Amino acid sequence: MRQLSIFFFSLFSGLCSCEINQRVDPAINEPENLNEVRTLLKDQLFTPTGKLRSRDQYQSDENGLHFRSDFYYSQSGDIALTIGIYEGGDSGGIFGFSEGDTTGATTYHYTADRLTEEKSFNLKNGEFTLSGALTYSYTDSGKLFQILNDKKEPITTHYYNEKGLLTSKKYGKNQDMEVDEFSYNDQDQVILHVQSSLGTPLFEHYFRYDSKGRLVAKETWSMPNDKENVFQYFYNDQDQLIKELEFYPQWGFTQRFKRIYSYY
Repeated sequence: MRQLSIFFFSLFSGLCSCEINQRVDPAINEPENLNEVRTLLKDQLFTPTGKLRSRDQYQSDENGLHFRSDFYYSQSGDIALTIGIYEGGDSGGIFGFSEGDTTGATTYHYTADRLTEEKSFNLKNGEFTLSGALTYSYTDSGKLFQILNDKKEPITTHYYNEKGLLTSKKYGKNQDMEVDEFSYNDQDQVILHVQSSLGTPLFEHYFRYDSKGRLVAKETWSMPNDKENVFQYFYNDQDQLIKELEFYPQWGFTQRFKRIYSYY
């Protein structure tokens, strides 16, 4: 496991042009948010072998809009920090980033080895601002129960069967709109995911696995008797996910996103 000293953390080059170890005090509206990020950046972060290092997302393909997320960990191996970086492809300048700009950070907070809070920060013109916060609660058996927004209102609520398998996920404060439902095979693998709104199915995803039990595709209906991939997954020899393709069913299953994963 390699230890990472964040005082030479060059990914934050967009923060200022000062010396690496120079104290940075940008003026922001919410200094307590900056202090939280700064405290984490001064802490010791780690890059454990085999853990996810980065995820590159391309809109359509390598020529499309490209953002990267880098992952850093606590000593116990939990994700502690992710950094968002703009890598190019915004030909119209819609987002206002220059290539290599840090776009923000997300911090992860744990209690008794459970993720309990996640905070997202934007970074622009050298200033961090809190853009959102999520709170996680759990059942007595340790299963994820609810994800709450920064107003402590439910975003999702999770329900399980007697085997502890997720059977449904309901959305929103009143849980009377959208719902995800999951079905399993005899090996407790998800084989069907149906999302509905007010009782009307929005989509059905059928899961396909290879001989190693790895998820290789999620399919949906393209014709009454035929299915095509909505998601497709690729792995390396260590069974690590290295590539994910996502397709538009509404546009003839053209490619929507490409995601590339790399590891420490």
